[in-house]
Amino acid sequence: MRTVIGIVAVCLSAGTLPAANVLKVENTVASAGQTGVRVRILADNDAPVQGISFAGAYDGRLTFVRIELGAAVLDAEKFIPIAGANYFGAAMILEFGEPWDFIDLPAGVNHAVFDVYFDVAPGLAKGTTLPIELRADLGVPVIDPVFTVDGETVTPALVSGAITVVAAPIVTAVTPRWGAVAGGAAVTVTGQNFTADTVVTFGGAPLGDPVFVDTAAIAGIAPAHAAGAVAVVATNTLGSAALDNAFTYVEPPTIASVAPSAGPGNAVVTITGTNFTDAGDTTVLCGDENATEVEVLGATQLKCRVPACQGQTGGRAIRVTTAGGSAVLADAYTCTAGATFRRGDANCDNKHDIADAIAILAYLFGGAHAKCLDALNANDSEKVDIADAIYLLGYLFAAGPPPPPPFENLGVDETPDRVDCAEQCGS
Repeated sequence: MRTVIGIVAVCLSAGTLPAANVLKVENTVASAGQTGVRVRILADNDAPVQGISFAGAYDGRLTFVRIELGAAVLDAEKFIPIAGANYFGAAMILEFGEPWDFIDLPAGVNHAVFDVYFDVAPGLAKGTTLPIELRADLGVPVIDPVFTVDGETVTPALVSGAITVVAAPIVTAVTPRWGAVAGGAAVTVTGQNFTADTVVTFGGAPLGDPVFVDTAAIAGIAPAHAAGAVAVVATNTLGSAALDNAFTYVEPPTIASVAPSAGPGNAVVTITGTNFTDAGDTTVLCGDENATEVEVLGATQLKCRVPACQGQTGGRAIRVTTAGGSAVLADAYTCTAGATFRRGDANCDNKHDIADAIAILAYLFGGAHAKCLDALNANDSEKVDIADAIYLLGYLFAAGPPPPPPFENLGVDETPDRVDCAEQCGS
């Protein structure tokens, strides 16, 4: 192959160097360890060109892969790639045989005449320069840099270039980290070394409406995807990086029940359902008011404090909104005129133990204040007396029956009597 190039170069007569005739290496960037990095060889020519030959040397930290015709001369009829121990080159003739159609490369600048591909050695520091030098002393015989213009040899000026090592992108986080399976969540992907041409995907689906904020952030709209955690990948000409399980797609929540389901409000309730996400992405409405103290216990249960009913009565809807969507349970919580309690929880500490029996006796015989006589009325009789303490002790220590409702969960007295509940008892 080198012999053919030598013939092409020698058979053409020498010419004068026009100032506008240049063969040059286009500078580019790559990350350490990147493979198949394309470097374009560009031509400036002030007259139509019918053929080109050239050779170049490259840094030892680069590995030559191949050379191909560039976009400007893809229709060349003759192409001879050349590779030596430490150099590369090529010869190209646009028209090599009959019929003679007088094909040429028109005068112009920055014609992409060859594409050269290299692998970059791993472990190179950011900012490392890897020179690629066009020369007139490479090959045996020497491969002359030549433009062929109307059968004449024109020797172009040679301009070398380089690959500069830059860092590949890194993905560090996605905010928020949850989203609906239908997509549509506004998200920000943060990381390092982002460029304007960086493409971001969520589980293989492209980020919608991407906006390059800066080298550390790209914003956009999460695409639709099946439920589950997915990797977020950032890819540009410098490489690709993935953050596994960076974003989780969730189905909309459902609500099965609320307990307690009635009371004067300002009480902690437990909501049971499905697809609850963490508290940072979850809100709860009771009627038209926000619940507070939202605590997600797991995918199927959360707690919150519903607002006070402020003397109003009637059913209120509960709405749970997560990153996956919203669910509403109509009349999930009924506002009542009275306070809620657990029967037998005499000291209102949300549990049943011997302290409750002592609290009953302290009220009966020690003058202690009681928030809710209904809570002391463990046997649900018409009054509070020593029988309530005995009834509760029988349940706690003698396998006796439990107190009547409301017992384990907060509620209101479903069998109204002369005993009432002046204050909220428990939460």
